[in-house]
Amino acid sequence: MPGVPSSVRDPKASRVVGDLQTMADAEQPQFEHADVADSMKGMRACLGCSLVKTFNQFYDIGCENCPFLEMSDDSKRVHECTTAYFEGMIAMMEPSGSWVGRWQQLAAFLPGMYAVQTVGELPKADIDMCKAQGLH
Repeated sequence: MPGVPSSVRDPKASRVVGDLQTMADAEQPQFEHADVADSMKGMRACLGCSLVKTFNQFYDIGCENCPFLEMSDDSKRVHECTTAYFEGMIAMMEPSGSWVGRWQQLAAFLPGMYAVQTVGELPKADIDMCKAQGLH
């Protein structure tokens, strides 16, 4: 195939590249982060911490920053504790080392996508729980 490097055409070369990638992955330090939204449709923000994910991600995993909200496998809780109405998004890779993370009060949270501002309010009992956990 003209214009295609021989390493792409040669199965042995691709196996070597795959082995090198596996070694590189093993050397990379793993860090914990929140699940990132896999679609721009149906995005919601957690009303406890402003983490942005899809409804299905909140349903499947819950909120990594607010596990006490118990959204996993409970669609009613996902609707109560998240909102589809939010403004702006911040991709936060190192919340504690970022002035934006500190300004948005995200410094204690996991790396992930966060809403700049959310519209809505948690139920009273959940607000009390957030305050007890030190969340805004």
